Amino acid sequence: MSAQFISLLMRSFCFITLFFCSFVCHGQDLLIPYQQGKKVGLADVNGKLKIPATFDQVKWIVDRYFETSSKIYFSDTFQTSGGKTIIRKDSVLSKGIIYNGRQLPLKELYSKFEILPGKCIIAKNENRNYGLGKERYNRLNRKEKFISLINLKGENVYPDNFKRIQKFDTTGSLSKDKRMSRYILFGSQDFEERYSLFVFDIEKQQISEWLLKNVERLKVTDAEYRHKMIRFEYKDDLGNAIEKLVQYKSGKFVIESLPPRPKSLESTGNYQGSGDGNGQRDYSETMVEEPRDERIVIKGTEPNFTAYLNQVNDSLFYVTNWNEKTHIPLPGDLRLVFTDERNKRQEMPVIYKQQNRFGLIEQGKIGKALYDSLVYFGNGYIACRSKEAGSGCGTINKDGQPVVPFVYDSIGGDVLQLVVENGKDYQRDSAFFTLKEKGRRYESKIIKPNPYVKTAAASLLVYKNGKAGVINNLNELIIPIAYDEIFENGMDYIKPQKAGFYILKNKGLYGITWLMYNKDVKHYEMQQTIEPVFEHIPCFVYINYYGISGSLLIGLYDDAFRFIGFAGKDGRKYYGK
Repeated sequence: MSAQFISLLMRSFCFITLFFCSFVCHGQDLLIPYQQGKKVGLADVNGKLKIPATFDQVKWIVDRYFETSSKIYFSDTFQTSGGKTIIRKDSVLSKGIIYNGRQLPLKELYSKFEILPGKCIIAKNENRNYGLGKERYNRLNRKEKFISLINLKGENVYPDNFKRIQKFDTTGSLSKDKRMSRYILFGSQDFEERYSLFVFDIEKQQISEWLLKNVERLKVTDAEYRHKMIRFEYKDDLGNAIEKLVQYKSGKFVIESLPPRPKSLESTGNYQGSGDGNGQRDYSETMVEEPRDERIVIKGTEPNFTAYLNQVNDSLFYVTNWNEKTHIPLPGDLRLVFTDERNKRQEMPVIYKQQNRFGLIEQGKIGKALYDSLVYFGNGYIACRSKEAGSGCGTINKDGQPVVPFVYDSIGGDVLQLVVENGKDYQRDSAFFTLKEKGRRYESKIIKPNPYVKTAAASLLVYKNGKAGVINNLNELIIPIAYDEIFENGMDYIKPQKAGFYILKNKGLYGITWLMYNKDVKHYEMQQTIEPVFEHIPCFVYINYYGISGSLLIGLYDDAFRFIGFAGKDGRKYYGK
């Protein structure tokens, strides 16, 4: 065995060992929200609580950051106009941050956070939950809304706080990791409408320098981030415009003074300079009224005419030209089904129902009733043939020709979406799951949808031998016909929670898959599939959870939309019995 081969083998072994150790280490310090009674804390993968379950909610944000929510109850006192003192009990929702397995010791009440991972935290207090009272005023003793800049130790680096704050750019390199920036340039506004520019040092976790402090009417006049230059302008005490340039090519933010602009180069009024140096408006950009559309009509020609079927009272006509129509006699037991029952004028063939059989009226002729069921599907139809016609379900185009062959036991149209109804109805008192057709989710409940119309889609839910699968309109298989039920997760979440995946149900267990378009084969395929292993319904996922690339954490709920806990993509449960 050659020395080169042994060296290569050792390098491969070291890589595998390091990867395995890294994975195990992540598993050991991985923290997952864990519900204990009605409170939530953080536990390791073995269910051992690392952060006590004292919060109403714990939500993962990004990397190793979690947001906690808890209600704080207090008594509030206020006086009526008649001098009567009233003591009222109230509550406020307080949010906090857990970072790297440690709860940050925030001294204020905050309602919203913006995380700059590995750098700092922007915390906002919007005071939306405080009632009006004496204790509230004494408790705050400050402006009602404020923003704090919090370092990774949980310290407020500027206790006077800000009214507004804006991040501009970063520069420099950390001494321990040259790939990471060291400095952040912030702009801020205080409660007296004064503006400042300051630099936050990520390595020292503090404000290192104020480039501008308490100036009036600061604004950006030009930002060339690619060239690492930002121009600012503010007003001095006499109202004169002062321009400054912040450049950071050297790895530090440096502010420089700029000479005042000549008055001849300043813009006049509300218009921008035209670029010719005279400050006049560029009239080439003036909006000119478009000429009216004067249609030219050539005698002896008529626009193209598309034939259509039109029902007037109890009579059906086939209209083939502007002045030509043919009456179609209808048997008394024949019922017409239009795509829009309020407008019984239709170009595509019309479905009819007669003695529990269905057929089409096309080109002015009543076709044979070959189908046990027939519904509109885009520009075609989903049909199930009668036994006499050969049985089976498929699709046909508007000319009555088969598209998807009649080999399925049932076709349900597009995959239904699983959504949650939060309002009460006459049967339920709490939230519940329901299935809705895409495109009709937000339709008015007063207007009932036409049961003979299915929303057009690029995929079809099909059934065969008691199992469900998904095909496209060319009968190409997308999801195998191997599941009891298939539906799309149509629930709405905000980042980092994600939905939009498909839920696979089989033998009382649930799995998930994503459908992604493959450019090479030109149709959708299953990706990142987890076969049914979950006892409860997967409603959302966290991707790259805890900052670990490729990791997946699945949030599970019961049938009444009550949160049960989390599970891993291998089916491992991270919650109690």
